[in-house]
Amino acid sequence: MIRTTLLLIKVGITLRVRKEDSNWLLCLKMKLKDKNQFLSSIEIEKQITAYEFECFKSNPSKLVEKISYDKVDLGDIVDSSKLTLLGYIENERQKINLVDNFLFELDHSLFPGGHEFFELEVEGVRNDGECNYIMNALTEMGIQFNLNKKSKYKRFVECISVV
Repeated sequence: MIRTTLLLIKVGITLRVRKEDSNWLLCLKMKLKDKNQFLSSIEIEKQITAYEFECFKSNPSKLVEKISYDKVDLGDIVDSSKLTLLGYIENERQKINLVDNFLFELDHSLFPGGHEFFELEVEGVRNDGECNYIMNALTEMGIQFNLNKKSKYKRFVECISVV
């Protein structure tokens, strides 16, 4: 259901289920509305079982009941009866330390339609000063990069829209 997905994107919310090793995580990700040069978001994760995930696939509206954040009620934003499973992203992640105590996550992602992306995410960046510090350090190491303002979810939706 693209209409619901686009509504979630418009308000900066991603709702997904992620499998890491044998753990299943329901994740609500909300983009923060600030004017930084880097993307910043709040992530709320709730561990679920493989059985719950199978149930969510046939009844996605149950996802809304399972997770919430502060005073955010997804039911006020989207009609949960219109939620549907859109597809999958295969993601391989390597965690590395490149600069000080910042955690770098190098992702290799395969999207629907054979689209392939690589990205380096840096966890724990709090402000533009830290962002500039990291970018300068990467440049000094000879690492070339581009800042990407599109989230993985937004790129996913673009990929399934052309399939």
